[in-house]
Amino acid sequence: MTPSNSVPVENPERNFRQTRSLLLQLAMCLFVGGVLAFSATRRAPASRTEPEPDLAAQAHQALERRKFRTLSAPLETLLNDPAYKPVPTQAHPLLGEPAPDFTLSDTDDKPVRLGELLGRSPVVLVFYYGYACDHCVSQLFAINKDLDRFRELDATVLAVSADAPDLTRKRFKADLLFQFKVTLLDIRPAIWRRIQVPDCTPGDLHEYIQAAFGWWNYHMHQFEIDGERYGAPAPDDMDFGLELRDETDVLLSTLVPKSGQRRHWMYEYDLGDG
Repeated sequence: MTPSNSVPVENPERNFRQTRSLLLQLAMCLFVGGVLAFSATRRAPASRTEPEPDLAAQAHQALERRKFRTLSAPLETLLNDPAYKPVPTQAHPLLGEPAPDFTLSDTDDKPVRLGELLGRSPVVLVFYYGYACDHCVSQLFAINKDLDRFRELDATVLAVSADAPDLTRKRFKADLLFQFKVTLLDIRPAIWRRIQVPDCTPGDLHEYIQAAFGWWNYHMHQFEIDGERYGAPAPDDMDFGLELRDETDVLLSTLVPKSGQRRHWMYEYDLGDG
């Protein structure tokens, strides 16, 4: 147990009577889980549905076998390193030619046009066979681990496969996982927790944060997300003058930008004593 991740023995409600304002740093990652289903009868051999492969585990294993490591520093630092030797670009007839425009549906069945994205920023286009290819999925995991380096170039990463849109949408939504780093403000040394949660409501996220810090959910709370405040539904604001949106009526996937860009959210707990 490290000091930054230790949970105080004393009641944290007494140690933190002032308003707790927590900074949430958001990064999005994918997690693929296996599902096992089976049926059996007395008169016939057991009939089993083959479990879906755990693509997340296979992807991580593939990266470990290849000794994959994320980039160790920002791009500017790496490119200015005297020891850096760029790999020459391979010659190709299409090199330097404009990419043909196309429009495909994203995981929300909304059209995405390549030309429109190119008008705003560079685009990294990744073609992969689909979820049936564990090597392809491991490549997506590798790209996701270095996604911050693509953001340094203000680049959008698009992954395109031959999977049917319904399958891609189903797997993406079922396997989506959000990672938060939650840090207490104005406390030194820093006290923080890193949590991973499925697609859920801010109300559910509140419960996860309470459990991570060992708090007892005795006090009022609210989230401030992109200028909007979310909290527990109540018939009135109990004279606090707060106008809150219902935190149980929205999913994290609708609040997080599709690009996966990091966002800072504010979580306040113990409003009554702050």
